[in-house]
Amino acid sequence: MMVLLLTPIPQAHAQSKSDAWGTVFFNGPYRGKWGLHLDAQVRSTAGMDGLRTWLFRPGIQYKLSKRQLLTLGYAYIEGRINDPGVRAYTPEHRLWQQWIYFQPVRRQTLQHRFRIEERFIGSTRYIEGVGIPSLSTYSTRFRYFNRIILPWRPAKSFEKGPFSTLQNEIFLHVTGTDRLTGKTFDQNRFYLAVGYRVNRTWDMEAGYMRRDVQTTTRLNRLNTWQLALYFRPD
Repeated sequence: MMVLLLTPIPQAHAQSKSDAWGTVFFNGPYRGKWGLHLDAQVRSTAGMDGLRTWLFRPGIQYKLSKRQLLTLGYAYIEGRINDPGVRAYTPEHRLWQQWIYFQPVRRQTLQHRFRIEERFIGSTRYIEGVGIPSLSTYSTRFRYFNRIILPWRPAKSFEKGPFSTLQNEIFLHVTGTDRLTGKTFDQNRFYLAVGYRVNRTWDMEAGYMRRDVQTTTRLNRLNTWQLALYFRPD
């Protein structure tokens, strides 16, 4: 389990900052083997004094089997700059495809997610002030994610009560690397959380995420506090 959850991070000098995320996930409803996916996020600045990024990511899901799920989707991400005398944003459009496998681990389930993203990163658009011009960029990125929920009161079927969560995700550039950071490794996210399952339809969760993000010159270490809601409508 620890081999799956802890991924080696390239050695580098790191800068440590903190931010906060709010996230909502929807999976369902299903009609036969077909269903809907949606997640939306807002992310603060490093000083938690404003909005830095928002994300909207819908998709269509198909159940290959009880333990396998395919998803095809689109995402829009907007990164903002709000500095003294400068207001700007960078739009990004993504197409993404993923395969999820649910692996039984004793009474629980370890989720493996493999995702490919085709990223169309736009140029920075200035609303106020000026800055360094940027060009539109296309990049392909691979992401591997695993997650397990551990109920505090183990039962054959977990439908209500408190739980803990462990998850990890690694991001790797596949194409367009030379126009981004010049490195294959993009980032790693290791996440610990506690939550409460209200019923079989929805969970609420709060946790800490350590993000190691590669730039062109160094590895930045970010401490992220996240509040998340998970909905699974029938």
